[in-house]
Amino acid sequence: MRRTIGLIVVGLLLAGCTSKSLPKTAPVKGKVLDAKGNPLTAGSIRFEPKQGGADMTVSSPIGSDGGFDLKTFRNKEQQNGAPPGDYTVIVQRAISEGNQAPEPVTLPDPITVPPEGKSDLTLKLPAGAR
Repeated sequence: MRRTIGLIVVGLLLAGCTSKSLPKTAPVKGKVLDAKGNPLTAGSIRFEPKQGGADMTVSSPIGSDGGFDLKTFRNKEQQNGAPPGDYTVIVQRAISEGNQAPEPVTLPDPITVPPEGKSDLTLKLPAGAR
């Protein structure tokens, strides 16, 4: 009887320790432009879910052509794309020559990722963004 109870307790503890797997994702690719319409040549982009998702990160580095390809991360897991839903988008420019990191820029309009994804997303930083 003690052994059975011990096995049940161990099973429950192990079940509680397992991490949730990542949700289904959809491909999200695009470009980030500065306020003048030129590609941002370095930095990163982060999509923060409007609801839930506090335990995962949806982000990408920004390439020299302004391009990005989102990935979703949770603990040590990673998947290409982003879970469908509404997001606040935050762009972090690369450190400037003066070694000061510019303030992150939160885009004014939320982005919706549909179940089929988005492959031609163009995001433009607002005027005055530094």
